[in-house]
Amino acid sequence: DLTKVQKGGAIFDEEKMRSINREHLRLRGVPALIPHIPKNLVEGREEAQMVAIAEMLLDRISVFSDIEKEVASGELDYLLKDPSYPPQLLRWKKATEPATAHLEKSLSLLEAIVDKSFSKGTVKEMLMPYAEEKGKGNVLWPVRVALSGKEQSPDPFTLAGCLGKEIVLRRLRSALSMVQ
Repeated sequence: DLTKVQKGGAIFDEEKMRSINREHLRLRGVPALIPHIPKNLVEGREEAQMVAIAEMLLDRISVFSDIEKEVASGELDYLLKDPSYPPQLLRWKKATEPATAHLEKSLSLLEAIVDKSFSKGTVKEMLMPYAEEKGKGNVLWPVRVALSGKEQSPDPFTLAGCLGKEIVLRRLRSALSMVQ
């Protein structure tokens, strides 16, 4: 009804549009996102890894073009290549002991997971009891840094699901060699 149309100028709220689009993307889900992920992020990966990458991206984007921005900024480099970082970054700022023992234990726990069942969920099941016993930051911080090379990244369970067992174990061994 034209009588309900206001005479004032319309305002385009980009933040509101991004919020609505974010919810729309979440409703469409992972299958709709996978075709929009750049090939270099998913090529050579198993289906479970592609799904894990898409789930991670759904939490980070509002529009498909945000993915390219994340790639261009280097935020997703840990998916493309092994990270480089200073060894002292492996030690959590509130750590009460060196990261070596926690990396070794995490490595042995993750090696025990059967290849086909290696996922975000199984990694969490294996690491969380140990992390709760020894302190979540003490255990999970060095694992996160070993996998991403960053102080700020997705949690180590998400990273493990995206990277797969072979890469996770290689990065943990590399981190161990840096601190020993």
